Amino acid sequence: MKKSQAERGGIAQLGKLASGVAATFTCRGSLVPDSLPVKVYYEQECDGSRELRLMELPPRSSDLTDVQALAAACSQATFGKGTVDVLDPSYRKALKLASSKFASNFDLAATNILANIASVMMPDGSGVRALLDKPNIYGPGDYFKVHVDTPRDAGMFGLLVVCLPCEHTGRELLVPHNGTTHEIKEVHSGYRITITYNLHADSSINKGPLTEIDTSAALLHSYLKEALANPGFMAGGGLLGFGWQHAYPHTDKELHKQLVPLLKGADAVIYATARNLGPGADLNAVWDTKDLTVSWSDEEEEARPEPLVGPCEAIHTDGPYSYEDCGGPEYQQMLGSGLRKESEEGLVWCIEPSKYQLGMAGSAYGNEPSIGAFYCAAFIRVSIPAWGSELRG
Repeated sequence: MKKSQAERGGIAQLGKLASGVAATFTCRGSLVPDSLPVKVYYEQECDGSRELRLMELPPRSSDLTDVQALAAACSQATFGKGTVDVLDPSYRKALKLASSKFASNFDLAATNILANIASVMMPDGSGVRALLDKPNIYGPGDYFKVHVDTPRDAGMFGLLVVCLPCEHTGRELLVPHNGTTHEIKEVHSGYRITITYNLHADSSINKGPLTEIDTSAALLHSYLKEALANPGFMAGGGLLGFGWQHAYPHTDKELHKQLVPLLKGADAVIYATARNLGPGADLNAVWDTKDLTVSWSDEEEEARPEPLVGPCEAIHTDGPYSYEDCGGPEYQQMLGSGLRKESEEGLVWCIEPSKYQLGMAGSAYGNEPSIGAFYCAAFIRVSIPAWGSELRG
């Protein structure tokens, strides 16, 4: 079915936003800790001596006495300006507690937080190592104006801020799309208690499985959500294709079964966005017959069969293969194994596939003996339901 100009523009914009996800600089999420309440231990000076105090979150009492006692044990937070720390309450009004005076039963390593960060923000597949920085407390009237966080060393690439369960209003964290600066708006009531970690890339760490990612902050998420709510966008339903922006072993006989946990960067966000919004997504491959390493005359060029589309499992059929021409029996055999011609699939490309790998090879017959090869590239296939279905309208 021919797409309208508005639909074509919408699909092109989805592709543009999906390509832009490669520059992902932030991600967020929420979880319920295995151990509740969260216990916070801190050191407090009292009459010249030091005492170890315990506070539980969420607070047990509505009067916030325990939280206020923690705040009293803190000092005014500074911020980096050049190579020095500056104390200026007109620019940053908040409290901090030295990490040496703080401990908690919140176990970051027992959560999937670092795995999610690695999947979204580490395109080279590196894992993430987190080093405790310090707790911060923002009470009523506290804020932090537009600023850039100061890296503590050359290996640091970002910050992780974990907000502990303590009711409050205000204190929005605003991050512009260039990702270079951010701002913490004023707290209106209650206390915002956070633990900050410095993040380092670590290639020795396996980043672990891809888990559910909160993609609501991504422009791709909001645009696809609006498109699904628009009855003029692919009203009859259809399939969108997003070529992978990173290379994976989709032609490996064993590893192709574990591709979803291996997704990273933009690919992980695209896949999770489609899953979070409901259309659903799966991993497919496209076989590009124009890359056959067989000599063709100009007259025969147009006789090449069109690309085939299907699940990655279809790559791993028994070989070796041989064929007399590109429309030979092996091509038909591939069609019989569950692959479909691209035109029959009704697929619309948001991002054209580009990460091609050798899928299968065999002897080809012609005037001279030669080797023929089928190359394939994997992509994320997003199924858009028709307007009026359960998910739309």
